[in-house]
Amino acid sequence: MTAVVILVSLGLLGAGVVGFFADPLHIPDEVLDVLDKRASVISMFTGLVGLLIAGAALLLQLRSPSLSAVAPPADNGVPTRAYSGDHIDLSGGVFHGSVTGTATTRAEAAGRGAAALGGNNPGVIVTGRNASITLTNVPVGMAAAGPGLPPVTQVPANSLFSLPRRASAVFIGREPQLRQLAQALKQGPGMVAQAVVGLGGIGKTELVLQHATIHRHDYDLIWWMDAETSGAVRVGLVELCRALCAGTASAAAAQALAQEAEDWALAWLNAHSRWLLVFDNVEEAAHVQPYLGRLNTGHVLITSRRSTEWTDAGTVVQLEVLEHSTAVTMLRETIGEAAAWDQTLAEELAKELDGLPLALRHVGAYIATVPGMDLTRYLRLLRTAPVSAGGRPGVLEVVGRSLTLTITRITQINPLATKMLHLLACYAPEQLPCQVLYGMQDANEVAVAEALRVLTSYNMISRSADGDAVIMHRLVQAVIRTDLSKRQRTAIRKRAAALIDAALPDDPTDSTSWPAYAQLLPHARAILTPRSGGMVKTIIYLNASSNHHITELYTKAVEQLGHDKAAVRLAGLYALERLAQDNSPHRQTVINVICAYLRMPYTPPKAAAQSDLGHTVPCATVARVSTSATGHDPYEERQVRLTAQRVLADHLRYSSLAKHQGWQRLTSPPARFWPDIRLDLTGATLIDLDFVACRITEAQFSGVTFIGNAVFSGMTFTRDAWFDGTTFTRKAVFSEVTYGGDTRFDGATFQECARFDRVTFMESVSFSGVAFIGKAVFSEVTYGGDTWFTDARLSQPDGEHCLPTGWKVIRQKDGFGRIQWDDTATESSSGDGAQAGTEQEQAPETGTTIDEASDEGDDM
Repeated sequence: MTAVVILVSLGLLGAGVVGFFADPLHIPDEVLDVLDKRASVISMFTGLVGLLIAGAALLLQLRSPSLSAVAPPADNGVPTRAYSGDHIDLSGGVFHGSVTGTATTRAEAAGRGAAALGGNNPGVIVTGRNASITLTNVPVGMAAAGPGLPPVTQVPANSLFSLPRRASAVFIGREPQLRQLAQALKQGPGMVAQAVVGLGGIGKTELVLQHATIHRHDYDLIWWMDAETSGAVRVGLVELCRALCAGTASAAAAQALAQEAEDWALAWLNAHSRWLLVFDNVEEAAHVQPYLGRLNTGHVLITSRRSTEWTDAGTVVQLEVLEHSTAVTMLRETIGEAAAWDQTLAEELAKELDGLPLALRHVGAYIATVPGMDLTRYLRLLRTAPVSAGGRPGVLEVVGRSLTLTITRITQINPLATKMLHLLACYAPEQLPCQVLYGMQDANEVAVAEALRVLTSYNMISRSADGDAVIMHRLVQAVIRTDLSKRQRTAIRKRAAALIDAALPDDPTDSTSWPAYAQLLPHARAILTPRSGGMVKTIIYLNASSNHHITELYTKAVEQLGHDKAAVRLAGLYALERLAQDNSPHRQTVINVICAYLRMPYTPPKAAAQSDLGHTVPCATVARVSTSATGHDPYEERQVRLTAQRVLADHLRYSSLAKHQGWQRLTSPPARFWPDIRLDLTGATLIDLDFVACRITEAQFSGVTFIGNAVFSGMTFTRDAWFDGTTFTRKAVFSEVTYGGDTRFDGATFQECARFDRVTFMESVSFSGVAFIGKAVFSEVTYGGDTWFTDARLSQPDGEHCLPTGWKVIRQKDGFGRIQWDDTATESSSGDGAQAGTEQEQAPETGTTIDEASDEGDDM
């Protein structure tokens, strides 16, 4: 080939000489033109042949199996020697080629400025002056033992425990999972692996730490490794080798190659059984699966945000958020005595944190350690603190750090899943039907399904029980929203609203569409603008479905009130209470139902006795039917009736109560107060009634039997109040009551003390035919209309009574006293025994509070 090139080159040279002497030789132009074209073709051909020759030479050089070295003489004049086989010694030269074969290549460099890159690489890089290199092919079978590393059977664990930190002293709500973990690791024989998965901050690491701490006496070695990457796993095994060899073969372990140390550590684990290996925060199952396949004994625990891909590794423990009550308890245990405890505020805070252990622990510690911080201040800061540029406020920063890696990884593997995260962050923290997300315009169903799979596998969303809906933790939503700019949030909210609008059924009045509207309702409220078409349809649905739904609830609750079992009757009461609280137009109807229930016949466990007046207590005292007739156990029925009374009192109480301090009027009613309520309890049997500080429009207590104390202190009747024919079996306390309309106590019986101190009757009041068996106290009473005590009697005429000004007691022949108008009093009476105008009795101040009045003895 080279000879051909030489001949062609000579021919071209000759053609050039001919052209040079063309004019003197008088060669025709046509001939010269032909020669020039042929010389050009021959030149192109020659260049192409030269390129082919050069390429072939380079290829042959690269594929040559021989090793060559060009080396200058060493300082002592002895040239470098090259050895064939598995050992090559080069000094101060350049090496070309590669070492092949089924062996582990080890490279070492010595000399001033020398450097070598060895291992399983195709060659060696050498720099430096007078560098010397030794390449050795080590048989694979020798790698596990490693030069200088001791036999694995001769190295004990010596109680080697490597935990990242101490287990938390506050560990609540995970006891079942802790027992499940311990039970799963008892399975065998052979190596047992257990995966703990869940959202970042859910408590996976803490659960494993608690297990390792509790069961540390069951192991000779506990080794904890960060396993976010495959490289981190290898580093953890190398460090295990060095930790086990410390003190016996430290130098050998330090000098051993990474692969040797890794293999030696796995060999040691297989030679022993009482050990626990923890792969913490595994990002991909493939990072640890090869090592699990090489282990045949011991226990392995894995924590991961990924909930899939672990079925082959062993059983799986899925951690969810804590129950609400457990979350409140964790807050209390973490805060301790460092700040004042308020159960209501703690429940609000626990709801904001949504049962995420990491957030609960951080907030509790923050409140406990920051001077002046309490539940009230922290709640306000959490709800109102502005987000600084590029940062997150308070607890969101802690939760955000735990989620950053996950969100970054999701963005890398599935950008659509990241878009879906942004959309979900805009919705309410409630279950969202998957059908909404399948309506995304920029993705097909397959892509949406894959994105949902990715988000579920990383526990960024949770599936509903039926698998048709997903939900995102409210703190995860908050973290994602804070990472978005204002412009991004606006654009994403617009897309999210469009998806909800498209998912709402067309006819909101069609009852078959109401289940879909009910599912989408919280998200519509969170994302739709007031005047949007979707919100208009939502409002129409609410109006159409409300009456139908309320009717169903009302009917069911009323049926429950008639049930034989007390528990079912109680459930009916609470259902009615919730219905009325949520639907103000129906409150009076619910009150009427509860009053009707209390008017039902009832015989208390102990029958009423005869009164001190010598006659049987009026018929209202004794129930009209026997217990057997109602079919209700009297003791269970007592609890149901007490509950019904408490429901009434809770929602009629206008003022706040303070135990041992009476009651306090408020300028505005509490949220639970139901205004403009009328009560009709005619003929009812009421037990230990407590209507302190309540306000009602008008009341019918005619013929009521009050079993136990009846306390009305601080109450306001804006209109008429009727207590005619009532029986008070114990104390009746009407301190500081305001009666805005006509008031009647005609024919009532007060078997013990009756207190009417600091009472205001704005209209007429009648106590005609009243029987005061105990003490009667009318102190500092204000009368705004006529007052009657016609035929009112006292069983103890000489007792320490306090009657209104202008009235006196006349002893009768039968020993009882009759209350009569004193004609010698100020002339302000009418001819029929009624008193007109306002009269006040300036009686000595008793100093009795509401609680004391309801607890005083018979001396009253």
